Amino acid sequence: LIDSGFLAQMEPIELLYLRYSKSDRAHVVSQCRQYEDEISWLCQHEKRSEKIIDTALSMEGNTLVLFLRVEEHGHVLRDMLEERADCPTFFISGATPREDREAIRRQINKLQKSVTLGSTGTMSTGIDIPELHNVMLVMPGKSRVKLLQSIGRGLRKSASGRSTRVIDVVDDLSVR
Repeated sequence: LIDSGFLAQMEPIELLYLRYSKSDRAHVVSQCRQYEDEISWLCQHEKRSEKIIDTALSMEGNTLVLFLRVEEHGHVLRDMLEERADCPTFFISGATPREDREAIRRQINKLQKSVTLGSTGTMSTGIDIPELHNVMLVMPGKSRVKLLQSIGRGLRKSASGRSTRVIDVVDDLSVR
């Protein structure tokens, strides 16, 4: 669809590679017995969240940050973003009424710079924001379908003809 001109051009996917301290990695090995424990630990890691917000705010244009867990991660990111942002910010989750989502979508399409935090469950399908310039994938663990749907949020053709930048957060907790 990109080659046929139906979707915006996409730059090569960039990796925001996060390597954790020896003590963090040791904690995960000793305390996170199940995959769910590791995901929760990542969602609650303050330095990880700070890096995500700092990166989102440093990008030019309108940025969508996609997270997985609203209470555990989305609200943490929202609070950090509201403290640091000098541009319009938005938060969209399943609790956001449909008419509010539509109003936010219209606002973003009129802006030159904004940061939107969106849950993957709400933002993966059915949202059309042509003036979205960047998509950050910050959810630990990514299914193929959700990943492709999420990238699609940034591939709507805009009047400016700009390309889409996708940043994927990679968490390296390896011990060797």
